[in-house]
Amino acid sequence: TGYDTPFDRLYKAAPESGRQMILVNLAFQLWDFLISLNRKELNSPEMLAHHALAATLCAIGLHIGFVQYYGIYFLGVTEVSSLPLVYVDAAKFYPEMQRARPGMDLAFKVMFGLSFIAVRDVYFIKYSITLWKDSWSVLSDGSALYPKMTVGFL
Repeated sequence: TGYDTPFDRLYKAAPESGRQMILVNLAFQLWDFLISLNRKELNSPEMLAHHALAATLCAIGLHIGFVQYYGIYFLGVTEVSSLPLVYVDAAKFYPEMQRARPGMDLAFKVMFGLSFIAVRDVYFIKYSITLWKDSWSVLSDGSALYPKMTVGFL
């Protein structure tokens, strides 16, 4: 795959399509941060910090190439669960959508729940463990390009 070693998974640049996905996520996080500032239900300190940190991680990954391999998953694939969430959120603001198509509303809620569990719980843990192991590996063998950032990232 070209990402066979811990060093490669942490420091090797992702394909252009992966970098583009991270760039899109950076734009999304900045947009969401700015929108959340003016929405009482969205501007909790933890959500603002979430968007700010995610944007920072995107920028760092794009600028110095740190963890782009993992960025494809954490900043791209995890957003799959957001697709059915768009409908679920829209139906909250437009209840007539729920009333008009209750079966579709239920289907989108189930799709969101299942996709969230799969990509943000099960696989998130799998990729997190691999990221931690890779980070400890390069720190232990002295090959970390950015040791302080790697420690801070953990």
